[in-house]
Amino acid sequence: MLRQFRDAHGQLHLFDKKLERVYCGAPNNVFFENHLYRIFTPPTGEPSHEVEKRLSSIESEASPVVQKILRSARSGVNPGLSAEERYAWAHLYHAQSRRTPENLASCLKSDEALSDRARALGLSLREIDDIVMENALPLFASGESPGLGVEGYCRSVGLMTSVLLQPEHGFVIGSAGMPLGSNEPNPFFRGWFPLTPDVAVRATQWPSREILAPIPRHASAVVNRINLATARHSRIIASQRKSDLHAVIRRLGSP
Repeated sequence: MLRQFRDAHGQLHLFDKKLERVYCGAPNNVFFENHLYRIFTPPTGEPSHEVEKRLSSIESEASPVVQKILRSARSGVNPGLSAEERYAWAHLYHAQSRRTPENLASCLKSDEALSDRARALGLSLREIDDIVMENALPLFASGESPGLGVEGYCRSVGLMTSVLLQPEHGFVIGSAGMPLGSNEPNPFFRGWFPLTPDVAVRATQWPSREILAPIPRHASAVVNRINLATARHSRIIASQRKSDLHAVIRRLGSP
């Protein structure tokens, strides 16, 4: 996915917020953390790479579906995914919402907040889940869906695809994968997962429904807000064009 954001020289333009550093890097050398998915198998304590293998399998299954989404969006039509293709895409989206340090921390924070609210009401988390299911509350586009497991979530979301038409600025990608814990108040701008500089996708609460959302050149403010939501939640931001990166950096200090 990062290779889709390379420039003509095979490099990504990057900004590290923590170090306040702008630099260039190759796709295989960025957004990388040693042993992030390593677990230890009881009772021996031997390291296991099962999580990495599963993520690799999810990516392989979704790869042709992603290409289909890209071709369709650039042609101005919805991809018309089959049930199996929708599941493969949703599984990738769900994995991306949890596989990075930023989003793992965000999920943990959300779980702790939910636990605190449940205790204040004298309820258990299981009872909270039951209430959510009984009232059929809408699914969160971010992938946070109380009461549903991964399988249920992946079979219960729709697809929204945003494609840029002659863009002034392209999408940027962040080390968070997608902005779930962003302070962006408008939910439309959260949860976007950029596949390329000109196409991004997100889940919706309408199962099996596909929505194409073209963004014309004069609506660059929409792109800017999607990119800013990504940047606020990510430590490192990457772009294909230096101008796109600096456009985001300038806005990071804005309220």
